[in-house]
Amino acid sequence: MMPSFMLMRLFVNNQGTEKYDSTNQLIQEIVLLEYKLKHPEEQSFYFHQAFDSHKKRLELLKIKYNIIREKVNSSDIDYLLECLKKGENKKAEFLAKNEKINLLNDLNKMLLSLINDNIALIKDFLYCKNKYGWMKKIEDILNDEECLSEIFKTY
Repeated sequence: MMPSFMLMRLFVNNQGTEKYDSTNQLIQEIVLLEYKLKHPEEQSFYFHQAFDSHKKRLELLKIKYNIIREKVNSSDIDYLLECLKKGENKKAEFLAKNEKINLLNDLNKMLLSLINDNIALIKDFLYCKNKYGWMKKIEDILNDEECLSEIFKTY
């Protein structure tokens, strides 16, 4: 894993930047939480009070990353583009149908939100596939300084 002073410098230099794709945000959260759990002496009293919760959260984040990794690594770009096109067509049909009868009530807004979330997820998969090609295991990322620097780099 990257030395702690380098990791903290990357973190401090990138505070407040929000232009990351969700997978990069996920990896950043895993890296920072992993660091905090390995260096509890540097953390606040409140962090110590929720130490077990933080460990569980880290496990869940790693599971989420592995699910994304498996999906990206098992899919090719053409398949992801096809899924994106289907999602956008579904959204267009949904909007056209509901605009005709002017019925964009709360339930339909929730359905539209789910469609938009699915489209955003597919776009994130495409972004990862284009950027990385093959996504590494999280353990490999944690030990790759160049990869960590790229993940924490601002746009």
